[in-house]
Amino acid sequence: MSPKKILQIVAHGIADKQGRAGTNGPEIRALRSLDYHDKNRFKFIVCYSSKGNLWEEFSKYKEIELIDFSIESKYQFSAIHKITKIIQTKKVDLIHTQGPGSTDFFASCASSLTKKSLIITRPTMLEDWIRPNLNKKIYAFFDKFTLNHASSVIAVSKVGVKYLTENSKLPKQKVALIYNGIDINLFTPSEKKTYDNDNLYIGTCAQMSPHKGWPDFLRVIYLCKKKLKKLKCIIVGDGPMRKEVLNRANSMGISDIIDWIEFQKDVTPYLNKMDIFLMTSWSEGLPVAIIEAMATALPVVATSVGGVSELVIHRETGYLGPPNNPEVIAEYVLDLSKNKKLRVKFGKLGRERVKENFLIQRMVSKYEKIYFNCLR
Repeated sequence: MSPKKILQIVAHGIADKQGRAGTNGPEIRALRSLDYHDKNRFKFIVCYSSKGNLWEEFSKYKEIELIDFSIESKYQFSAIHKITKIIQTKKVDLIHTQGPGSTDFFASCASSLTKKSLIITRPTMLEDWIRPNLNKKIYAFFDKFTLNHASSVIAVSKVGVKYLTENSKLPKQKVALIYNGIDINLFTPSEKKTYDNDNLYIGTCAQMSPHKGWPDFLRVIYLCKKKLKKLKCIIVGDGPMRKEVLNRANSMGISDIIDWIEFQKDVTPYLNKMDIFLMTSWSEGLPVAIIEAMATALPVVATSVGGVSELVIHRETGYLGPPNNPEVIAEYVLDLSKNKKLRVKFGKLGRERVKENFLIQRMVSKYEKIYFNCLR
């Protein structure tokens, strides 16, 4: 039996006017999954933009068909025709999208026209992005059609499952929970520098986009700098807010202690230099960056938003604080800065938690089960 053709539509990270783009979780998840899918049963056709940071990485996979494709606007209704044509000409068996909501909507229209099943992975919920009440109502109307049309909707956290079943009113049998996963063998803990004999390194790996809460991140670094003489910060990432973040750090007088690292395909060297991983997001799904930090045996201090509390266990693998409250987050960072034994303890338990719950092999296996169910 020939492999079933799965069309994956993957949106690249948001870019600024100069074209500097971040890299989002769905991009990373789609790329890394390719190594673990059963190639005898599935053949992937990947729609992704050559503007994306991972285009070169996707193009290395000779067993997939890569199509240069992007949706530049939520009003780009011509995308429905493009997706429909791809489905028909490539003889696609199943469609899988991973957001944003406009991509999901266009794909659902194409799915309806071609009578092909659609799977949607919804990493964050629509209300996290749409603020004005009128826009919320309009987008909710279109999203209701999108979600109801899908054969299966996948959430990456229990919070997401609850939202989809209670707020979006989807039947429970239609919603699946699949945690993001990583290959833990790619993340080996190493001896890190510590405040006791050198600088304490606080760091993060994240898109420079609004939902990551960059004003709060810089505020935490500012507050910690006032208390710690040997403090350094590492920021790995890129995106539309890069210039704004740089300017804000300069105005706060903390830019000199920050190592600014642009987007990296391999973040392990930078994680291995950190003592504490910090994330101050205002909204999240289930951030891969935190999973990677835990796999590197880093203690994590983060805001308890989205599925973060399903990753980080408060006072066991790190600390969780409320969003929009950098003072509380800074106190947690300062507490860890004084206690190397606690950092090591949190880090070890975090890595064990990744082994037990967030491996990519388990994630891919669950996706393949859903593919099979929808193809029947």
